[in-house]
Amino acid sequence: MILKLMRKDLVLSWTMPLWMAGSLALNVVIQASEQTLPSFSLVFGSVIAGFLPVMISGREDRYRTNAFTCSLPVRRSQIVLARYLVGVALYPAWVVCCVLLAWLFSGRSFPVEMLRPQSLATGAAVLVLTIAALSPLMFRFGFMGFLFGLIGLQVLGLLVLVAAPRLGLRSGILAIEDAVKSVGPGLRMLRASMGSAAYYPAAFATVAAVFGLSCLLSCALYRRRDW
Repeated sequence: MILKLMRKDLVLSWTMPLWMAGSLALNVVIQASEQTLPSFSLVFGSVIAGFLPVMISGREDRYRTNAFTCSLPVRRSQIVLARYLVGVALYPAWVVCCVLLAWLFSGRSFPVEMLRPQSLATGAAVLVLTIAALSPLMFRFGFMGFLFGLIGLQVLGLLVLVAAPRLGLRSGILAIEDAVKSVGPGLRMLRASMGSAAYYPAAFATVAAVFGLSCLLSCALYRRRDW
């Protein structure tokens, strides 16, 4: 039943991945002009991909189809889980899209570094955490929740840009790149102290726990909604 619900979401929202691919292409062009390709492309692509589940929920809220979906012989928790898994399932397609666009616009050789296990794991973590952060807002507040999430991300980006000079970061999109990369040294220090054998399972378990708790929260919020 979960697979059927995922298929329903994709069939009814097939244009959304196309619009998101266009947004990704625009971001890649900007990154090429700022010379942040190809290392930063997968991060942006993962953030954009994380919007797919909330955009699908926004479409259902906009066209008032939630009542019809909930009238199907499925539990509301299955609807929520299918929505979460749709975003995760398309990650390989987004990786291919990011790699090809980065290769096309960077003017460099094929970006093999984007296909390294560490890069792929980082992109997957960004995707999962984006879905986990935005989906509860969507399931609780509907389309307004999506707007709240967008506004929150814009405010966060503006704060990074404003604080960049005081933190010794570069200007423009380079400041956001530096802010993201500044997380790396802390994670590497944590990995060095824990050891790779303990660090990677712990990181996977943490991301999975955040994803699972977010899904449980969304299920609880979605059960309380009425149409």
